[in-house]
Amino acid sequence: MKNETSKTEQPCTIQNVSGSLSIEKNNDKGQLKIVSNSNWFDSEYVIVNVEEDCIIISKPILDYTGRMFKVMNIGLNSLVKLTLELPIGNFEIDQEESTEDELVVYYR
Repeated sequence: MKNETSKTEQPCTIQNVSGSLSIEKNNDKGQLKIVSNSNWFDSEYVIVNVEEDCIIISKPILDYTGRMFKVMNIGLNSLVKLTLELPIGNFEIDQEESTEDELVVYYR
């Protein structure tokens, strides 16, 4: 008799993409700042794309040469200063659409 073992699949666990972010006015000329409590912001730079109803924040690949924003870690929060038109307020990260490399934040 052959011994068969059933292979159980482990759920896919990606880096924690839950949390929220705040978009606030910065004291510098025309700058806004994104402050987040999500530990997703573990890279040195991020790319921020503004869509019609959401913000997509992604981690750059090694050979990316476009515009990037520096991530500063302040205590338990991450801070990104930028000069883009964004709505000001508090927003939840969309856990279903976000991945290890991309955050999707709706601001309906």
